[in-house]
Amino acid sequence: MREDPRESDDPLAGHLFWSRRGGRDLSAEVDYDRPCTVCGYNLRGMPLRSRCPECGSLGGWNLYDEAVAWDDERTLGAFISTCITAIFRPHRLARHVWRPARMDLLAARRFRRIALTIASISLIIVAFVITLRTCGIPAALLSIPFQSAAIIVWLNAVTLEPLSRLKEWSVNSSLARRVQCIVHYASATLALSPLHVVLVLLVNDPHDCPWQMAAATHVALLIVQLWLAAIALGWLMYELIDMPKIQAHVMALGPVITATASAAIILVAVPATIAMLALHLVGS
Repeated sequence: MREDPRESDDPLAGHLFWSRRGGRDLSAEVDYDRPCTVCGYNLRGMPLRSRCPECGSLGGWNLYDEAVAWDDERTLGAFISTCITAIFRPHRLARHVWRPARMDLLAARRFRRIALTIASISLIIVAFVITLRTCGIPAALLSIPFQSAAIIVWLNAVTLEPLSRLKEWSVNSSLARRVQCIVHYASATLALSPLHVVLVLLVNDPHDCPWQMAAATHVALLIVQLWLAAIALGWLMYELIDMPKIQAHVMALGPVITATASAAIILVAVPATIAMLALHLVGS
């Protein structure tokens, strides 16, 4: 004879429980188009609480990624944390393009300006030291304003170049805003530029390292910084465009080659010419 649950000693007998994972949900047999609120992927035929297979969002929120630290607060710790994310976790940074939360474009621009300032000061010091060791202090003081202008123009052009390529692929205004923010945050690799100062100060005798070799070494280090930034931009292109990962990263490396050629002209040939002219003026 079956025991009546109401007469059982177990207080939970006769109750129906749903597991914490999943729980009650409507059937997936929903015959209408249901675009994802984040990326627009058609979720037709999928359970209402399932993650989007395209961007991983759940109910319009991507729970895998935390907000960019600098986007929340403007502190030294937030700046360093954002740099670490952009350099060592570039895919996580690129995935923020699908976050529905608003990203602060003004904060991202300020972040790029800070990174640009760090790089500009570092490279100007390097240019001054190399010119000083090669041509003397009068020529170095005379040429430093022109060399500084060349360095700032090159850095500004290199960090803004990705915006001209990526803005055409974002017709949605909110998406375009997030694309711009991520491009600005990708300039975090410029915060590594104080390594140039350390590198130039390690050489005490200029005869051990001629200016041509020193310039080539610093350009090579700059290319490494741009390559690290290109990794983040490659992931961003992978998130925006339906293409294989390899193709996205190869396309992102294209501008690095162009930047290498322009660096040889603007950061090496132009400062060297200015230094030679300054030495000639001082000598005469």
